[in-house]
Amino acid sequence: MDYPPLKPKQLANLKREIQLIPYRHREDALQEAWLAYLEGKNPIMAVKGYWNRERRHERREAPFSQVKSEQIEEVKSVVGSLPKDLDRDN
Repeated sequence: MDYPPLKPKQLANLKREIQLIPYRHREDALQEAWLAYLEGKNPIMAVKGYWNRERRHERREAPFSQVKSEQIEEVKSVVGSLPKDLDRDN
């Protein structure tokens, strides 16, 4: 199956979108673009969609080391107690 090549303006726009993404996520963004291209979809929109999903995911997920003690106490009050390996007080 032959795929139509991207026009120079489309390539420039795709390059700009990928440059806006932090380096550690660029390989995944390129894979999203390539897959969208093979499916006949717009690679630029696929990259934008990927980055929006990834940013939302990063905002929702906080590493345990960044969780505040007050938040841990709130969880303890709801759950009961934490296992010893997760309890910072002991």
